[in-house]
Amino acid sequence: MKISVDGGGLCASEDQRFGNYTFSRNFLQALNKYDKENEYFVYTFCNLNEGTEHCFVPTLFNKRIKFEKLLPKKFWMKGRVTLEEILNRKDIFFALNQALPLYTSAKIISFSHGLSFYFHPEYYPNDYHRLKNQLNEMLKRSQYIIVSSQKVKNEIASLSLAMTEKIKIMPFGIPFDMEDYVPHRREKYFMYVGMNTPVKNIDFLKQAFNKFNIKAEYKLYMIDSNIKRDELRKMYAKATGYLTASHYESFNFPVLEALSQKCPVIALKSAIIPEMEGYVDVVGDADLRPVHYKNEFVKKMIAIANGKHKKIDRIKLLKDFSWKNCINKLQNLYYYE
Repeated sequence: MKISVDGGGLCASEDQRFGNYTFSRNFLQALNKYDKENEYFVYTFCNLNEGTEHCFVPTLFNKRIKFEKLLPKKFWMKGRVTLEEILNRKDIFFALNQALPLYTSAKIISFSHGLSFYFHPEYYPNDYHRLKNQLNEMLKRSQYIIVSSQKVKNEIASLSLAMTEKIKIMPFGIPFDMEDYVPHRREKYFMYVGMNTPVKNIDFLKQAFNKFNIKAEYKLYMIDSNIKRDELRKMYAKATGYLTASHYESFNFPVLEALSQKCPVIALKSAIIPEMEGYVDVVGDADLRPVHYKNEFVKKMIAIANGKHKKIDRIKLLKDFSWKNCINKLQNLYYYE
């Protein structure tokens, strides 16, 4: 089969290389590694092999995966990608970033990265209407919608019951550069990895840490994407714990990365998908009022600092979050459904 892929997420600026970028990069690496039959055409609007050590190198991929730079960037999806789909027809279109071309003759398989904007429109004043329109179009035109969690399936199904059978759950895998693990001695710091946007609830983390760290024995590192991945992997492995308090998450790759390095994780319930809860110390059960979340969060930090936390079964984690399993499930949609 010939399959076109929206690779626009690979063109994210260096300070935006989380979420969709991490997914797009690892998803393509997984296709390269596990799908030996189909031909993929990855559409981008940038030079992927230029820039820092974070750059994406198409030459490392086999010949079945072709990268096509389509210009102009303006009206890219509705204009240039649509034209490409008309001129060179494909069997399947992968909408990796929830946006669709104006027209394609291909079967559309969309990937939904959650409804954060829908449940928290106050954090998306400039993007809400665009994202809402994309969601409506995705629901209307997609043959299948791939989600990373039962949580997201339930949310989308609540908006469109007719789509329930077309929503397929496929938990994403651990990023390939985090699959290896080397034990390190734990050091006195906690960490957070990601963007500093309102939905990430960074102030909560800072306030909880300051309350925990009265004696100033620990540090809190807030890490963006301008860090070498090898260095980041070591930081996870040395940290006392990883903290996350997002108002909404549909997956949360940094949590999975931390767990892959056996770094204990403390999270508000809103920041964790159900599939990860078994590995994480979660704050926010139904019996606990939100006003008490911060105190409970601090208690979890104290416990982790004293070596009391959920045991991380790394072998089970690798099985639960496997790119190979994800690609196998996806291929079943090509051939059997």
